[in-house]
Amino acid sequence: MKVDIGIFYRYATDNKYNEDIFFSEKINSETKVGETIQEIFHLKGEKKTDSIQDTFSKLLEDKDFFIQQIEKNNEYMRYLDSRELTLEDLITYMNLIADLNSKIMDGSFYLSALIIFLLMYLLSGFRIELYLIAGVLYIFTNLSTFTSGIFANIFFYPMHWISHLMGQDYTFEEYAMYIEFLPTIKEAFLSFIIFDTVVLAWRESWKKRKSKKITKIYYSIDEIINVLNKLEVSNGQPPHIRVSKIKVDFYYLYKFTRKKKKDSALREVKRLTVMLLYKDKSNSILTTEALNFLLRLKQELSNSTIFKEEIDQHYKFDMEKTKQNIF
Repeated sequence: MKVDIGIFYRYATDNKYNEDIFFSEKINSETKVGETIQEIFHLKGEKKTDSIQDTFSKLLEDKDFFIQQIEKNNEYMRYLDSRELTLEDLITYMNLIADLNSKIMDGSFYLSALIIFLLMYLLSGFRIELYLIAGVLYIFTNLSTFTSGIFANIFFYPMHWISHLMGQDYTFEEYAMYIEFLPTIKEAFLSFIIFDTVVLAWRESWKKRKSKKITKIYYSIDEIINVLNKLEVSNGQPPHIRVSKIKVDFYYLYKFTRKKKKDSALREVKRLTVMLLYKDKSNSILTTEALNFLLRLKQELSNSTIFKEEIDQHYKFDMEKTKQNIF
């Protein structure tokens, strides 16, 4: 109501009106429809409730009687005619408002269930377990739908027996209420599965990009070593050529090694990379110094099992891509 007071009116009128077209204070002052409603409750021997939803629900319990009393209010009937509204429109509006609590509850229950599933997935790592529960729930709800509720009702007596052992009186109305929430939970599971599928696809893409980048860095170092070896041979000893910049993404290599603290070879690679990044910012270095550094760096990378696995992963992705293109 604080965001937009017309939300509920548009919902109940199929987005035709953003105001109370049937029972506003202005309409009540012109047609006295409020007194008619009060009279209906009086004739039924009931009290009018404060909730609009409950009021409309009680009025529609005997729809024919309600229509008969409304038709006696000539001013209100003339008002409906002036707005090209019918009693059928009025009944539809009241039914939707009466069902408003249920709609909001369904939405809240769906959102709560989805948040719980995501928290279980992100914080506790429950993924296979959630998929298994979702599968069982899908089978249960689909069988219940296909049999018009017969399959779901089979489980009432076992649930009633269990509740009796726990000292509770589990009624069929309560059981039916819980069963009505199952499609909402099923939709929450479906949303979780979509979310999980997107995350898996993103992770797969990220792994491919990472392995490709690592492979490029490794073989770029190899190429630069070959170039520096040729320079040393052609310039004799000692070489006088200095290297101001090496076109290898050492910063990415540093970020990769920073997270692999258990690998001793990558810890040394991290130390060497930090040294090179510091020198690269200060001044140029001799080709001999650059060559020795890169040779040592390549040796440490070759000794790392984790680094080799990244390169193997890259070739695995390439093989899979080649097979897909062939077939």
